[in-house]
Amino acid sequence: MRHIITCFLFFTISCSLYGAASAKPPTVSLPKPNVILIIADDHGYADFSHLGIHDFIRTPNLDRLAAEGMWFSDAYATSPICNPSRCGLVTGQYQQRQGTQWYGGPGIPEAVTTIAEGFKQAGYRTGYIGKLHYGKNDEPDSPSYPMNHGFDESFCAAPGGRVHYLHHSEDAVERYGEAARQMCVEPFTRNGETYEFEGFDTETFSSEAQAFIEKNQDAPFFLQLAFTAAHNFTFQLPDAYLKEWNLPKYPDWDPEKESYNSWYERSITPNLPNARLYYAAQLYYMDREIGYIRSKLKELGLDRNTILVYTSDNGGSSCNAGDNTPLNGGKYTMFE
Repeated sequence: MRHIITCFLFFTISCSLYGAASAKPPTVSLPKPNVILIIADDHGYADFSHLGIHDFIRTPNLDRLAAEGMWFSDAYATSPICNPSRCGLVTGQYQQRQGTQWYGGPGIPEAVTTIAEGFKQAGYRTGYIGKLHYGKNDEPDSPSYPMNHGFDESFCAAPGGRVHYLHHSEDAVERYGEAARQMCVEPFTRNGETYEFEGFDTETFSSEAQAFIEKNQDAPFFLQLAFTAAHNFTFQLPDAYLKEWNLPKYPDWDPEKESYNSWYERSITPNLPNARLYYAAQLYYMDREIGYIRSKLKELGLDRNTILVYTSDNGGSSCNAGDNTPLNGGKYTMFE
């Protein structure tokens, strides 16, 4: 930050000195930078490979982003759980001002100006892609739905904290039957309309992001990209990727075999076998897609005029196998 302020002050002083010597100072016109805000889900503080804490964590593209940019080691979320933190982030206000203090709060009030609305007022095209989790009013006809608070385009998961990584269709709802709601296999929405697909969320979000970038390359844009990684259930990976990591396929809940609570307890840390590796694999594939997005920016000649911000919504979750070393606590706690 000190370097940015120094450069800005030098530029201001230089213009002032020039103005004292000439009645006609030069006009400097800089293009508006594009902005991409990437929000991960439950990414642990320690889980970046450049920190060297865990040798099985592989995040080369996030490492490069940190090396080439700025690493904010003391940035704090406004809440230790998902939807209050996301409300605070998109509104620039502490979420308790909106009555959101825990899961299932009211979401984004209609009267509050969001970051997307601010960008729109500045002449930006705006897009929202990924997980949607602000509170009770996330449906297409509510203020929390992206296109009702400043986004021109949206590609959203079904509302709620958990999203299946692989299946999103009416056929999946029928296949899963009683388990469909708990496994969160409902279709997505595109610009408010139902959208069905089968495939890995992380790659689909990346493809949608790249398409948005390409479509809006000739105008300044703001893109909010909310990945589901690395929220539970991280074992939901394509078969080929499980093979790459030498990981066994782990089953979703089958109501004919056991109760949901019983299955859930054995499917989270510390009971889930290979939990840290499933989690690490989800981070790796999200990191890879972030690399592809950066490549797309470079291909289009936008890399020098795009600000990328990467953050997690809250601390790493112990039940999802996230690690926050050397900090205390994690998701759900008021420790660091």
